[in-house]
Amino acid sequence: MRFAAMGSIIKALCSCGFETEFFGGSLRSDQQSVCMAPALCAGCGNLQTVNYLEKDCHCPVCRATVVFYNDPALQAEQVSSGPQPEDFVLPRSACLCPSCGCFSLHFEPLSCCE
Repeated sequence: MRFAAMGSIIKALCSCGFETEFFGGSLRSDQQSVCMAPALCAGCGNLQTVNYLEKDCHCPVCRATVVFYNDPALQAEQVSSGPQPEDFVLPRSACLCPSCGCFSLHFEPLSCCE
């Protein structure tokens, strides 16, 4: 799923029971400067939603460095060539779960927002 001109409500869920919903992408009014995307915090270890278009991204809770889920290091299958420079593409393969540490986290779009 590509985050671009439209925002979406996304569900992240894992077989361990971890489940959360978040807003991804942007609204039409701020699409040039905002692209909210899921990231794993290196400090607190939580899944956070961070603006992918910011040059220096940090966890909104603990201010530690984050790794976005389009990074192949967080994916079970290395299907992408690495983080994309402009658009965030949500991986289709299983990803690293922040709760159990297994590569069993999946993302599902729930609805779109404009």
